[in-house]
This record gives sequence, C-alpha cells and structure tokens, in this order.
Amino acid sequence: MKIAMIRAHRLAQEIEMIHAKHVASEVRHGHTWRDFYDPHAATELGDLIYRRISCPTDMKSPAQSEK
Repeated sequence: MKIAMIRAHRLAQEIEMIHAKHVASEVRHGHTWRDFYDPHAATELGDLIYRRISCPTDMKSPAQSEK
C-alpha cells in the first residue's frame, strides 16, 4: 500500500506542475511555473488519487454521492 501512496502523490505533483506551467504560460509577466505551484494542492490531490485507487468500488464523485 505504501508504494501506491507514493505513486499517487508523485502523479499529483506532476499534475500540479503541469497546471502551474499552463497558468504561467498564460500570464507571461516574468513569472515561472514555480510561482504558481501549490504543494498543498498536490498533497490533497495525491490523497484523493490514493483513496480512489485503494477503494475502486467507491468511484462516485462527492457531487454524485450527495444525490
């Protein structure tokens, strides 16, 4: 399980980096992707990915589960 958690968090870091690069490319006023990278968001996304892969039967989004 620990390996799955590490992989989920690495994937989340890559996703957050891609997002930060995308935002930085739109702004282009002397900012780099590091200015927009949010490590807290990457951690939360990693936790979400890990929960989804560790409990594949519970694939409903929070909006769907409220219905």
